[in-house]
Formats: sequence, structure tokens, C-alpha cells
Amino acid sequence: MSRKIEIDGRYYRLLQITGLINKSKLRKGAICTEDGHLVEDEQIVRKCLRMMLVIIHAEVNKSDIQLLLTQEKKNQHEPKITAFKQIKERLQSLLNKAENEAMDFHLYYLKEVYRI
Repeated sequence: MSRKIEIDGRYYRLLQITGLINKSKLRKGAICTEDGHLVEDEQIVRKCLRMMLVIIHAEVNKSDIQLLLTQEKKNQHEPKITAFKQIKERLQSLLNKAENEAMDFHLYYLKEVYRI
């Protein structure tokens, strides 16, 4: 049973069944109200599951997030950004549109990590 999830002023919980061997793998689940009644409203179920996915994603990637938060020095980021820009410029004519968009996004990501 999960902790309470607040959606629109009401509290819900995720009930989940895991495997016998692999306790971290979710097999089945249901959303219930604070007093134990199953929720059948699809919108509420989606909101609860979306919230749980955000929490699980943050927990799984905790070490990566911690690493990114500690890399704040200008001299660590600027050389990476400059080198990536040079690589992107050299490869631009060889890549297709989707690959160039991916390179643009990665460059944007590097700049945002530094900015944040």
C-alpha cells in the first residue's frame, strides 16, 4: 500500500501486488479511497498513477539527479557545451532532420543543466 496521494482535495492509495521473487516488479494494482473503496473513475486513476510514476522515476534516478545537482561549476560545463557545439556543426550535413533535432535537443539539455 502506498502513502496517501492527494488529488483534488481527496486522498487515495495505490494497492499493489508484487511478484514472489522480484518484490520490486509491480504485477497488479488498484487505486482505493482513504476508507478502502475501489476507485473506478478513470481520470482519478490516471492522476494517481501519474503521480506515482513521478515519485518512482525520481527515486530510481536519485543518484543521477544528485550528480547533476553537484555539477554546478562553470569550468565543468562550458567546455562540454563548446565541444558539443563543434561536433554538432561538423556532423550537421551528414545527419538527417530527426538526428539534427536530437542533437539540438541534447545541446539545449546541456545548456539547461548548466543554467539550473
